[in-house]
Amino acid sequence: MARKSLDRHTIKETILADIDNETFSIELIAQAFLITKKTVHQILDELLADTIIKREKKGRYALVERTTLFTYENKGLDEHTVYMTDVKPLLSELSQNAHRTFAYIFTEMFNNAIDHSQSDRIEVTVLQNACRVTCSIRDNGIGIFENIRQKLNLADKKYAILELAKGKLTTDKTKHSGEGIFFASKAGDAFYIFSDDLTFASVDTEKSYLFSNEKNTAGTEVVFSVKKDSKIVLREVMQRYSEDPELINFNKTIVPVSLLGYGEKDAFFVSRSQAKRLSTRFEKFENVVLDFDGVAEIGQAFADELFRVFQNEHPRLQLTYINCVPDVANMIGRIKR
Repeated sequence: MARKSLDRHTIKETILADIDNETFSIELIAQAFLITKKTVHQILDELLADTIIKREKKGRYALVERTTLFTYENKGLDEHTVYMTDVKPLLSELSQNAHRTFAYIFTEMFNNAIDHSQSDRIEVTVLQNACRVTCSIRDNGIGIFENIRQKLNLADKKYAILELAKGKLTTDKTKHSGEGIFFASKAGDAFYIFSDDLTFASVDTEKSYLFSNEKNTAGTEVVFSVKKDSKIVLREVMQRYSEDPELINFNKTIVPVSLLGYGEKDAFFVSRSQAKRLSTRFEKFENVVLDFDGVAEIGQAFADELFRVFQNEHPRLQLTYINCVPDVANMIGRIKR
């Protein structure tokens, strides 16, 4: 009897995870657990009766979400007090690891809104379902990408996303180290920043992306999601960006080169000015890994500026590259030879 109970629980957890990932199929569940479709329907009926899932249309289901909204005046706010008083009581179903991750991301991002947004109001929305907790932190301020553009004197606010992806970026060195957004974006199971017509997205622990934001968000909205049994360990994430894992001193970064071209598919870069734009602030690190995923071609001048001129000016900095198509790898090899 205990074995049957465990199997049914496992089937339910798998169904919920598949619905959450939008991969649910009655046929596949029946095949995976060697049960009949009728049994799968019975389990679905139980989940419907417990209001854990809802039926959207024939054969399609969604997880039921509970939404809680908080609104704060941005005056004398303290992120830890807000977290402990309002948010933490909602997180009883998170595992210890997931709870630790959620607390880190929330307090870092809420503090960012307090210090940098120039907003008079901050809204927090917490959405919970059977698999994950999603949080939105929204302000009506200047907008994070425009703020970075102004403070770093960038030609285009799209470059702000490239700088965020590098890490060690802050517009106020007296209050922040520049690590908060970087590690927060890597620690969650999903992480997005919406501002104006741009989106900074991080949906795994190593890559960042730029998308257009069709809803054109006023101010800044940070949305992150943590699975209730999240396996992402914050310390391990930080260790990946440190030459000495024991010290966790954040002296390594992985830079998505495609962001230099605003994230466009099959990007190509040919000029020295583009290389100089890419290598801005590299000197803050000891090891820079250039991820050429999505880059179709680079020119001789671009490669020479990075792998000869810049490297000669910073001989102690280790500059390496990954995910190159043959044309890109050949050009880099030619310059390095």
